[in-house]
Amino acid sequence: MTAKGRNGAIDVLRVLAGLMVIGIHTSGEYVLEGVNDGANFLAGLCWEAVVQPAVPLFVIISGAFVLGRHEAWGIFYRKRMPRLLGILLFWLPFYWLWMWIKGDDIGSYLAGFWQGRSFVHLWYVVMLLGLYAFVPLLNEVIRRCEVDGENTARKRL
Repeated sequence: MTAKGRNGAIDVLRVLAGLMVIGIHTSGEYVLEGVNDGANFLAGLCWEAVVQPAVPLFVIISGAFVLGRHEAWGIFYRKRMPRLLGILLFWLPFYWLWMWIKGDDIGSYLAGFWQGRSFVHLWYVVMLLGLYAFVPLLNEVIRRCEVDGENTARKRL
C-alpha cells in the first residue's frame, strides 16, 4: 500500500486489464468479421487469446474491493447499486436510440431486455449487478468462517 492507501499492484492490474479490453475490441475486426483466411485472421486469433483474460481480471479486481468486508447488507447495496443502476438508466436510452437510428428492430431489443440482449456494451454493468447481489451473502459466509476458525483455534489451545 502507498501512503494514500492505494494498492499499486491492483492499479497495475487495472491498467493492464484496460489495455487488454482495448485488445479485445481491436482483434474483433479480424476474428469476428469473417476474414477467416490469411495471416490477419491468425494474428487476430493469437491476439484474442492473449487479451481474453481482461474481463475475469476486472471481476477479480472488483472482488478484491468488496469481498471480506464486514458491512451490513443494506449499507452494501445503498453504496453500490444506485451507481450501477444509474449507469444503466442513463446509457440504455442512448443505445436504444442508436439502434433505432441504424434501423434495428428496437422492439425486439426491448422485448429481450430481461434476457440481456438489449444491454449491448453495458453487459459488464449488468453482470456486476448480478455478482453484487450475492456479495453480502458471501461476506457473511466469510465472516462466519473466520469466527468458526478462531473458535476452533481457541479450543485447541
